[in-house]
Amino acid sequence: MSTGQLIQSTAELETAVQLISGVQSSSHSGIRLTAILAAVFVIGIIVGISVYPLINSPSNLQSAATTTRAVQLQSVTSQPVALNVNSTCSIEILSVAFDQVDAPAGYSDYLLLVNASYTGNSGWDLDVSHFQLTTNELSVYNVTSVTAERNPLSDMTLENGQHVSGQVAFTVLNGQKPTKLQYYTDPSVIVAETDDIPETSSWISLVPAVIVNYDNPTTSNLTVMGIIANVTQYFYSNDVIGVTITISYLQISNNPSSIIVKSITELDPGFTISSMNPHVPIVIPGNNQQLTISLTILPPRFSYSGGIHVGLGITE
Repeated sequence: MSTGQLIQSTAELETAVQLISGVQSSSHSGIRLTAILAAVFVIGIIVGISVYPLINSPSNLQSAATTTRAVQLQSVTSQPVALNVNSTCSIEILSVAFDQVDAPAGYSDYLLLVNASYTGNSGWDLDVSHFQLTTNELSVYNVTSVTAERNPLSDMTLENGQHVSGQVAFTVLNGQKPTKLQYYTDPSVIVAETDDIPETSSWISLVPAVIVNYDNPTTSNLTVMGIIANVTQYFYSNDVIGVTITISYLQISNNPSSIIVKSITELDPGFTISSMNPHVPIVIPGNNQQLTISLTILPPRFSYSGGIHVGLGITE
């Protein structure tokens, strides 16, 4: 740098310092306020940069999600209850049946065979409406009435050493499963509970009729009828459906003197013929006498609703 340029730069610097000094002397209060605001702004930025990673760290996000989840769970559970550990009442679930044939759309029925016992001195006034069922979604359901119930549990008083068994039913949302059964004396006191829920052992089907499909070589002279022999239309999967098929054949003109039932099959998936009487092949003479075939059919291991279909293979 030349001597002239250095002198010029020095002069400009002096001028600038004088201007700044002048401004400071005339506007000291304004500059001081501006400096304070700028400092606050800078401190805010520094704090924000420091805290942001902490707020958004995985541990904090997980805590926030856990808190939200806890609130959601609390919203579907019943109010806090106290379990009377010294209670003389006890309950156990002997079996579980599953039913979808009568449940509302989107729901399923669970029918629990419950044994209730009492070992106290004052008696247990058993009120079936005081049972409640908790599911794996922590939803709580009250007792309901289901058409397919057998031997429903009734209200009664149990004395010391007495017990009683019967079914209690609950309608729950599809996809949910029972996890706990409780009995309460009032909404805040549970006197008996069990979380020992057996696996579903029976499924309920609604079968109102039997439909017989058959080969018909003599259309106008062959009569086939089928009926359900049981007194109920509701069948558990460990039940037996009794079916009676009545066949009559009348020989006319050049028709064969007899026809033969060569096969009998159940046409619906899941159903099984366990026995038949008489066994095929069965000869049916053409003298219009009625022949009765008795079948026992096992229901499926799922809920089914509708008529069942039996197929007859008939030949001349």
